[in-house]
Formats: sequence, C-alpha cells, structure tokens
Amino acid sequence: MKLRKVLIAIGILILIAILIPIGHHYQLRFTTNAYIAQLKARGETMDLAQVRPPPVPADQNSADTFRRAITLFSSDLSLLNQNNSYDCMKMIAPGKAMVFPDQPLALTHNATNSWEEVAAAVAQNKEAYDLLQQIIDKPAFDFQIPFEKGTADIDYRTLNFIELRNASLRLQAAALSDLHRGNGAAAVKNVRAALALVKAMRTEGLLAAESMRMSLAYRAFGMTWEILQSTNVLADELAPLQHDWEGIQFVAAQENAIALQRVIDNITIENWRNSDAAIWRVYERRAPARPWTPPSKSFSSGRRSSSGETGGLIGINCSPRKYIRCYWIPPVFRKRMLPGFWPGSS
Repeated sequence: MKLRKVLIAIGILILIAILIPIGHHYQLRFTTNAYIAQLKARGETMDLAQVRPPPVPADQNSADTFRRAITLFSSDLSLLNQNNSYDCMKMIAPGKAMVFPDQPLALTHNATNSWEEVAAAVAQNKEAYDLLQQIIDKPAFDFQIPFEKGTADIDYRTLNFIELRNASLRLQAAALSDLHRGNGAAAVKNVRAALALVKAMRTEGLLAAESMRMSLAYRAFGMTWEILQSTNVLADELAPLQHDWEGIQFVAAQENAIALQRVIDNITIENWRNSDAAIWRVYERRAPARPWTPPSKSFSSGRRSSSGETGGLIGINCSPRKYIRCYWIPPVFRKRMLPGFWPGSS
C-alpha cells in the first residue's frame, strides 16, 4: 500500500512536470497572438501584403543589366581586380583632407599604381562601366526575394552585396582617374552611377539592403567631395549630381524596411513553431536525417565521449549543438509540449 502511494505521488509529480510547460507554451502563444491583434487594431502593418515592396516593372528593372556588368568585371584581369580600394577624402589633419586625384601616384592600402595604369584598366572595362551607367536612367532592382518564406529562408547571396561593393569600388577608381585627367563630366557620370546603385537597392526593402545602401552612399559621398575640389567640373555638370543626391531617401526607406522585417521575422518564427525542419534548414541546411531515439544509457555521468556526444540527466547522448533538444521525454509527450521543436515532430 505504501509503495502504491509513492508511485501515485511520483506519477502526479511527473504529470504536473509535463502539464506546466504545456500550459506555459500555449499561454505564451495566446499572449503573442493577442499582442499581434492589438498591434493590428492600432493600425500597425502586420501583414506581408501591406509592407511588401511593389514589384518593379520589367522595363524598369536593372537587375539583369547589373548582373551583366558584374559578369564582365569577374573576368577582368587588370589591376582593378585586386588594387581598387582608393581613399576618397582621406583625412590628414583635423578638418583637412587630401585631394586624391592631385597626388602623383594612385596609392591603395597594399599597392602603388601609376595613374596611367589605372586609366588603362578603366578603359579595358569600358563595356562594364557603360552597363553600370545605364542604371542611372532606371535605378531599380528586383532580385525576386521570396519574402513569403520568412527571413531565415532568404538567400542573401541573391542580393549581390559583394558584387555591389565591388562595383562601387570600381566606379570610385574610374571617377578618381577621370578627375586626375581633368575629365570632370566623366567623373560625375561615374558618381551618378554609384548613386544609382544606392537608389536601386531601395526597392529590395530589407534592413540588410538598407545597411548596404548606407555603405554605398558613404563611398559616393567621398567621391562627390573629390569632385567638388576639382576646377574642371562645370555647374551644369554638377546639377544632375545634385538632383541625384536629393533623390536619395533613407528615413522613409528605413521605416518601411523595419515594418517589412518585423513581418517576415514573424513568418520565420511561425514556421519554426510548426516544423522543426525549418530550424534545421537554418542551422544545418538540411532536414534531420533520422528521428529522435531514446538514449542508449540512462542518466550517465555527463562525460563527453570520443564522438563528441555528452551524457547526463539533461543532454543525454547529444552533441553540444543539439543539447537543448535532448531532454529524456517520451515521444508521445514531446510533440504536445513544444510543437515543432523536437526532431521528428514536424
């Protein structure tokens, strides 16, 4: 009789231990859904259709033009392929900066080039520069970002961040070379192409894209300062550049990006709640190869085996990265306690 009471008490304690996290889980989910409903009632944009950037018409989309330009640059074997990082508006004293085109040599962080070599490299890539300058008239990119999949499933390589940075550096080299040769009009056109990249990325709508826009604008700012120090640039040539700078919008674009990011982050979180495969795609880029299996040993001492697995009351026979998933709870309860969290419960 006494043993029976003990077993009943133990069973009740186990049941309570199971029900508490289940109740807490659904309480948190209810609180989250209630808060989202409250935000919607206050006029906050919580639906993807409300914050998704409008599609760019095919005849205004310069994405393919940009891709053709970077394809040409990728096959370039000139010095611009490696030595293309020049310092615009380099500070040499408090309140004083060096005018780079007036220097006898084109200095980079790791090389010294003559201006003739830089001009030859720019001329060698004329076709690619012409393509970048075409974006001035159509400053809009649509890289077909699948916002509906959520943040975690966006392949940020399709946004071409590295290629945008490299294109900006090459436009900078061309503009400085033009200023050194006294060709102010060509320099202005290259800076306008750099600003066109800043404008074009606004249509992508992501916070990461906004950070890239700020980085590109900072480099264009240095190029613009170099142009203003030149005596070979006419006022009529500066007018379009002034207009381009006035068209750069950051505040409204950042607000829209924050609203969009919140929505697609919620999509990702919901995907993670519904299926653990979504989490595996992020951290391992594949679905679990096998379902969860009970540990081969009960309550080991927590020592790490030669295969990298650990034992113990929490984290039995689990690699450190999967530590939190490995509470020894029967499969029938795992899915009910934390839906979408445990391996094999999608």
